[in-house]
Amino acid sequence: MCKDKSVSHLNELGFNVVRLPRENIDPLLILCKSNGSLETLGEISDFVIEDQPKPPKVASDMAVSEIAGLRTDKFELGVGLKFLEKFLSLIGAAGIGLEASFKNADSIQFVYQNVLTDSILPTKIGGYLSSVTPNVNSPFIDSIDEEGEAYVITDTLKSNAFGVVAYDKNDVEFDLDISALKQLLNAAPKVELSKEEKNVLSFKGDKFLRFAF
Repeated sequence: MCKDKSVSHLNELGFNVVRLPRENIDPLLILCKSNGSLETLGEISDFVIEDQPKPPKVASDMAVSEIAGLRTDKFELGVGLKFLEKFLSLIGAAGIGLEASFKNADSIQFVYQNVLTDSILPTKIGGYLSSVTPNVNSPFIDSIDEEGEAYVITDTLKSNAFGVVAYDKNDVEFDLDISALKQLLNAAPKVELSKEEKNVLSFKGDKFLRFAF
């Protein structure tokens, strides 16, 4: 199965893509492999005894120029609308029927917008770990000791916006009726719809979702 070009680009930058974007994926989370997939064990501070120094501060909301404007592969309309409806539900616009607004489209494509990163340097994590005492009574100590296979998240990518481009049956971009979509979104005041770039509809929510780490 071919990998989406945007996912390949994120992989080349060292990021793993989250299947279901969500809010609670942050630097300093501990992950462990379980049956071939990654499982969240807890925050790094959960694995040290009480009354220890606080974890180092994470640098937040930094711009990521390498990803801004990156486009996914094109999706057949039916599949693309399912993704679009899922994304809209995640940012506060659930249960909106989009078929009529995209009736002239044959495929759609998504555009990464307003991408920010939260990040912490591995050296700061190392300094913190060398200054604290681990909780050897943790049930997950076998995963996080020197022989374990736990991982610490150092960087995350997040966004509260994305763009959509529609293509006709001749694979040519065309403008969608933004007024019709705005009427649909009247029931979801937390989601903004705009068109600042030709043929690109931009959807913006009121919360940031982490989509890669």
